[in-house]
Amino acid sequence: MKKIFIILLLTFALASCWNQETAEKKFYKTYTVKEWSVSSRDSILSTLEWTSTSILAFKNPWRIKSIAVREWDKVKAGDVMATLSNEEANISFAWMNDVLDEMSKMWVDVAAISDDTIKMKEAVSSLYDERLRLLDDTYAKSKIATQMAVKDLDLSKSNYEDVSMISIWSLTSSDQKIKQAENAFKMSKNNLDNSKISLETAKSNILKNSINSLTNAYIVARNAREYTDVILSLTNTNKNKNIDYEIYLWAKNLQFKNNAISSFWNFNAKYLETYNLYSQKIVGKDDIPKATVVEALQSANSTLEALRDHLHDFKDMLDNSIPAATLPDETLNNMKIQTSTILSNLEQVILSSNWAWVKWSLEMINSFDSDYSQKIKQLEDALDIAAEDMNLAKTWKDITVKDNSKNLSWLKTNISIKEDSVKLSKISEEEVIKNMNLLKQEKISKLQELDAKLSEINSKLSEIWSKKAEVRLSGNLAVNSIESWIIRAPFDGVVIKVAIDEGAVVGWGTPLITFTSTDKKILKAYIDNTKMNLKIWDEVKLINEKTRQTLTWSVLNVSDTQDLINKKNHIEIKTTNENAKVGDRFLIDISRKQDKQSIIIPVKSLITKYWTPWVYVFKNKKAEFKLVSIIQSDAEYASVTWVSVWDKVITDWKDNILDGEILE
Repeated sequence: MKKIFIILLLTFALASCWNQETAEKKFYKTYTVKEWSVSSRDSILSTLEWTSTSILAFKNPWRIKSIAVREWDKVKAGDVMATLSNEEANISFAWMNDVLDEMSKMWVDVAAISDDTIKMKEAVSSLYDERLRLLDDTYAKSKIATQMAVKDLDLSKSNYEDVSMISIWSLTSSDQKIKQAENAFKMSKNNLDNSKISLETAKSNILKNSINSLTNAYIVARNAREYTDVILSLTNTNKNKNIDYEIYLWAKNLQFKNNAISSFWNFNAKYLETYNLYSQKIVGKDDIPKATVVEALQSANSTLEALRDHLHDFKDMLDNSIPAATLPDETLNNMKIQTSTILSNLEQVILSSNWAWVKWSLEMINSFDSDYSQKIKQLEDALDIAAEDMNLAKTWKDITVKDNSKNLSWLKTNISIKEDSVKLSKISEEEVIKNMNLLKQEKISKLQELDAKLSEINSKLSEIWSKKAEVRLSGNLAVNSIESWIIRAPFDGVVIKVAIDEGAVVGWGTPLITFTSTDKKILKAYIDNTKMNLKIWDEVKLINEKTRQTLTWSVLNVSDTQDLINKKNHIEIKTTNENAKVGDRFLIDISRKQDKQSIIIPVKSLITKYWTPWVYVFKNKKAEFKLVSIIQSDAEYASVTWVSVWDKVITDWKDNILDGEILE
């Protein structure tokens, strides 16, 4: 076999080489090999029928009296379909119904009397229960009233004792409050006197410190004036002292020198004004008025602020000066350092409100005036309040003595009233208990009387019931006899067949009527479900054997166990399609799909002319001959081995292709 394949392949190869020069252009199609599942199908023939079908027969043998239905009649459950003749049973049944009707009427009348008596008993019991409940509520209220009266009495006695103790304590407390108020008045007066002395001393110290700050301000202003005047040579005292280097002080910008000179004269004027005020009104004077000190401080503060402006202009002039032989660099730098030092002290200390200088003194005087009047006013108010508290304490003691006397007298009277209330509550409680006992005895007597009547009525009902049961037993025998001679529809459905005519004599269980339901239509069949793996609600395709109409229905039931004879599973397929009629035969088309993945190629790519299947694989523009083994197949695809996923197999126009042939 192998040699034959080799010879054939060599023959095709030689033929291919021989015709290479004259080969025509060939066409072909390929398919990419995939891994998928192969499905197979099975079909079963089955007849459509109703879900439920019954064959009806009589329970007794007799002659058929009437048949009320014909074939394909639709009937409701319970409808009479056929009857046998039985006149004696009908007569017995009619007599039984008449007797039972009369006994039922008698039963209703006696039962109504019984119900009325029971209702009367319930009403009487309810009435007495309500009266007892009201008495019980009255007793509970009386008991609560007694308890409350006792508690009120105890509370009144306790209140009397408490008020007595409070009266003693309040008198003692009033005496203590009077003494405390007198001490508070003395302390308030002493605080006012001492505070006035202390505030006057503080005022004197503030004025002394203010005069010292004026002296310090005068010294600072005088020294700064002397220093800058010597360099600028402006006043008569310092005229012509810096002639050697005056020209270099404005060498870079004359405007800075002019600014320094202008601010100097402004500062000098304020300085002289402050000096005159200080020398005339401050120096050598005693008991200087506060207004004079404030005036001098304000003038000094204005002078120091003018000095600050002048020092800034003076520093700008020095920064724009140039050194020379008569104005050495060291001298100029010393001037700048000295000016910066004076200006820094002036900014951070002298003109600051945090140090004992001019601004601090002004603020202390202003704040002292407001604090002085406020503190004195507070102390005077405290003295007035202390005097008022002392008078109120004395008045309160007088009022307390009178109120305590009245309260104790009223409490004694209240105790006497509470004792009388306790006695009355106990008497009322005893009366309620007596009334309750009498009402209970009356209730028992009434209920016993009604129970005797009910016992008599129940005896009558039992007698009627026994007779009624006896008659009903006879009637049931007649009814059973009648029902056994009647065929009724067991459910809603359609008459399929009537086997015997009226007047015929039938035996027990003889089939008479074939009857089926109309609710659902089903197909029944047997399959090997181990292969098909059908489940409930799976859809299957059905083909009508006559019309070839295709329908899709659902699986209604699949048995888990196989039939012992045919080794298959019973299935039922339901439908509600109106075109499907009972009696039609359908081909059930069931597909099966493998769970395992396989190599899939089209069936038309297979070549079987050499006793075994093979294919052409298109690889690197060349057709390669390859044998395959078919595992399973359907009409279109086959599961094979010996080819790989993503290989390209030739499907069309492969008959004139040779192994190894190069294709475009």
